[in-house]
Amino acid sequence: MKNLKSLNKHLFRYRYRLLLGIIFIALSNVFGVYSPQVIRDAVDSVTTQINYNQFFAGSFLAKEYLKIFGISILFFGIIVVVLAIIRGIFVFFMRQTIIVMSRLIEYDQKNEIFAHY
Repeated sequence: MKNLKSLNKHLFRYRYRLLLGIIFIALSNVFGVYSPQVIRDAVDSVTTQINYNQFFAGSFLAKEYLKIFGISILFFGIIVVVLAIIRGIFVFFMRQTIIVMSRLIEYDQKNEIFAHY
């Protein structure tokens, strides 16, 4: 840990970029957690809907029920895709923020070494 102590001044200098990167990490993880939960709800819904479909089989409501069932599955699919896109956006911002900060720290360290020589 003593070797990493020299990075503290650079981390302090770029603290706002670091904080923004941490926020993007947290947001990307939050949206990454919601996707499996939506899929779980979709699977539970399909299981329940299949059981209810047996009640409507052969009646005039069967077509309407299947239509509503298809719309609900489409809705869950759209939610999963939107969550994946939002997570991807936050992962992109996180990587850009952290990588730019690391390049700036590398640049500062290079200049310190050249100034020392």
